[in-house]
Amino acid sequence: MPPKTIRFLRPALALAGALFLLVTPGPAAKDEPAVQAIIEMHSVFFTTKEPAEVRFSLWNAGDTEVRSLPSPPLTKYFELVDADGSRLEPAAGIALDGPHAASLPPGGHYGLAFDLSKLFPQLRTPGTYRLTWKSGGIASNQVVMKIVRPYDPARQYQATLETSMGDIVISFFPRQAPRAVKNFIDLAYSGFYDGTRFYHVEPGALIAGGDRAGDGTGTPGTTIPFERTDVEFLAGTVAMKRAGSPPTNGSAFFILAAPRPGYNGRYTAFAQVVKGLDVVQSLSRVPSTGAQAEPAFRPLSEVLLKRVVISETPATEQGAPSPGGSSPGQSVS
Repeated sequence: MPPKTIRFLRPALALAGALFLLVTPGPAAKDEPAVQAIIEMHSVFFTTKEPAEVRFSLWNAGDTEVRSLPSPPLTKYFELVDADGSRLEPAAGIALDGPHAASLPPGGHYGLAFDLSKLFPQLRTPGTYRLTWKSGGIASNQVVMKIVRPYDPARQYQATLETSMGDIVISFFPRQAPRAVKNFIDLAYSGFYDGTRFYHVEPGALIAGGDRAGDGTGTPGTTIPFERTDVEFLAGTVAMKRAGSPPTNGSAFFILAAPRPGYNGRYTAFAQVVKGLDVVQSLSRVPSTGAQAEPAFRPLSEVLLKRVVISETPATEQGAPSPGGSSPGQSVS
């Protein structure tokens, strides 16, 4: 082979050798057992008086038997932190574990179910908490829990609806519509309404929202009976959007921007705007698809219900709050 050809091939062969070393696989790595830790809860919303039921399991997702497992009790590996990130200490001397497995075959699992508030009594205090479990190299999913005070029909509540155009404060009618009031407050406590959209904005008439589908068809998965009330439908009256036959209520609601006497007795009125009626009227005038479109009066830009905050008010007579302002209304569907 000519010397020039040899000089040319030497760097090429060196490069080929380097590439071979990079792409040639080494000895096959032995599959490591894959143990997964799983936290499950039927809900992330609990009151301070009910059990915070949690199910926890260790599952072998690998192809070989696992003989090295966390030592009991499994509950000692849970970590609960509050909204500020502060770690909460578990109660001492609490034995909640069930049988402990010595090993796990492929696909095998074991675990326990218990009331987390027995391990962490701090869950009797309202707040938002984050729960995890970790032992060695095994870490679970994170569960966010919200603990609230239970609804008390003997107390008077208000709700602040924080919208993208301002705040609306409503006061409830617990005597007139006890089921609807409790339903709205429970959903608000759970965060159901947070981030939903007002899907119907009818100029000078009303605004409607309150379902996660964003079009008035969504429900929280359950319904409550229709409650016939004798509340006069004034500007600022808040009522449930009924559905079905016989009529039932879910989560969707509307707020009047002007009086609608034709609605008296036809819908369940459960609250009245006591502050922010001007916000309701401004929301109703957001540009929409109009009366002839399908669906009608769908806002052309996003109008958000960012959050609903429930607060207790001093004990007062639970009659209908005095609404403020009125103007001629239009018919609505």
